Amino acid sequence: MAVFKVKSKASYEAGDLEVSAKISIVVRWRDSWERRRLAAELSTYTTPREMLELEALMERYDDGETAEMRSILSAQAESRRLAQRRGPFG
Repeated sequence: MAVFKVKSKASYEAGDLEVSAKISIVVRWRDSWERRRLAAELSTYTTPREMLELEALMERYDDGETAEMRSILSAQAESRRLAQRRGPFG
């Protein structure tokens, strides 16, 4: 997991108006390589039967443990749905 921390100060003055802010951002994510590898592995499950078996397997675990897998599968399903959608001229 990668963690990046950014801290900054900003201020603005105009006439009677003065605004200042302190900004702190922390970004955390799994290595994109690991996520791509998991997505590639999950993309091999294509038939309805395979998807049902995968769903049954994920049901055995807490939602927090399978959230990333479910997110990837959802994105892949949406991509397939959009790819099958006909365009305005097709």
